[in-house]
Amino acid sequence: ILKQVAEHTTRVAMLRTGEADIIDLPSFMVDEVRKAGFDVRIAPLALSTWITLGGQYAPSNPVYNPKNPWLKREVRQALNLAVNRDEIVKYIFKGTAKPAALPYLMPGTLGWNDSWRPYPYDVERAKKLLVEAGYPNGFGMTMRTFSMSGLREMPQIAEAVATYWAKIGVKTKLIPIEYVTHRTDYQNSKLPPLAFPFRYTFEQNLTRQLTKAFYSKSKGTHAETPALDALAAEPLNEIDPDKQAALIS
Repeated sequence: ILKQVAEHTTRVAMLRTGEADIIDLPSFMVDEVRKAGFDVRIAPLALSTWITLGGQYAPSNPVYNPKNPWLKREVRQALNLAVNRDEIVKYIFKGTAKPAALPYLMPGTLGWNDSWRPYPYDVERAKKLLVEAGYPNGFGMTMRTFSMSGLREMPQIAEAVATYWAKIGVKTKLIPIEYVTHRTDYQNSKLPPLAFPFRYTFEQNLTRQLTKAFYSKSKGTHAETPALDALAAEPLNEIDPDKQAALIS
């Protein structure tokens, strides 16, 4: 029997009373549940999480907005550099996670490169990049927040990222929303310029997912650009795993 229970404390209470045998547990409650005598399992590399910058569509898309700040590479880099991943790992995940080098691709996946590292935390460099991009005083933006199974910390991640972005002048309005409501816009590639947290489970060969996420003709694409279209399609037409890995990398 599977039950959908949104509240963390309610799920833990169900575990204590025997109403539930297994629950989805956020990292900050791990110690409490262990001390109560329950077995806690942490799956290494089960999934990765990140903040998606929506609205990176081609001009032909009805929701395309040429004033979207993160259409500029410097802005995307600035937002990346402004996030302190080590603090998120320490305070939100209680040391049970590691900073990711990039979304989707994780150690062990086809095409992974051990030399890849996460963006460093560099607030001053982020501010300079915003100046170069034409946003010396930052800008305002919206971020939708919601939880997904396996990662109950997603709203806390969004709040933390919004706090880091505020330090470089990016004022983020957080809007709680149910994932099923958000999913309609996302799956139809009709997201306005807004951000949202997302997560993906481990998949050894990401050919299908990369095509879905970075191909303009697919549903739920993250970005529509001719260069990404060409790159995303290449692994699909390759059956040699080694060559496929090189293309993905």
